[in-house]
Amino acid sequence: DRPESARVFTIAHELGHVMNSHWHQMDELFLRHLPGEFVRGKLPGVPAREFVRLSYRLEFEADAFAMETMRKLGYSQSGVIGALLSLGIDVASQTHPSTEGRINYLTSLKN
Repeated sequence: DRPESARVFTIAHELGHVMNSHWHQMDELFLRHLPGEFVRGKLPGVPAREFVRLSYRLEFEADAFAMETMRKLGYSQSGVIGALLSLGIDVASQTHPSTEGRINYLTSLKN
């Protein structure tokens, strides 16, 4: 039910996570703090501040990848921002910056 630009942004954003090895970077964080096996969904031993800082950085990187991909497909920066906005306005969480923060980051990037 989303506009095409929102679907393109979402797919490009998720591909950004894959292309930038974000899961591997998150694994490294957990391996530094957790001896033994990591159980998905549990964060014992990992400092929350470090987890949030890394999560936000990875989200911003994935957004930047999505914007660059969409620009190559002919979308303007304002079109990319519009696509992100069409996904809804979210407040910040432990894993994602707020929509406003994501937009501020994207608009701070050089054209």
